[in-house]
Amino acid sequence: MLVARSTYALPYMWSQMTVDRDGAAIRYRSRRRWPGPRPASSEVTVEVGARLAAGELRQLDHHLTARWQLYTTLGPVLARATVDHEPWPLHRAVVRELRGNLVAAAGLPAPEGEPVVHWSPGARTRISGLRPLGRA
Repeated sequence: MLVARSTYALPYMWSQMTVDRDGAAIRYRSRRRWPGPRPASSEVTVEVGARLAAGELRQLDHHLTARWQLYTTLGPVLARATVDHEPWPLHRAVVRELRGNLVAAAGLPAPEGEPVVHWSPGARTRISGLRPLGRA
């Protein structure tokens, strides 16, 4: 969190978080600690299913998970870093519990419809240093 905030100027927050696994069910709980004028918390439980084969992935799945660049502002300057990773190994998943106020705390409208959810054990990721692009 500190590296993301200090190096890339990302609005990450210090939070207390727990992850508990019971078979295929994974429960994530978090509560914002610092900074932030508004308290924020979430509780999400997902049930993880089978891994999706490459042929099963839709364009939306790729769009939501394949990020190759990171953009941020450093004062009035727009900056970019490149992100390098293999495709995420995605699994089917179903939301079993979803409570919290993270979206509202960010000042965004409440989402509509069913959530789009996948689960991944992770992928090794490398992010380059920031390169200024010009005034934002």
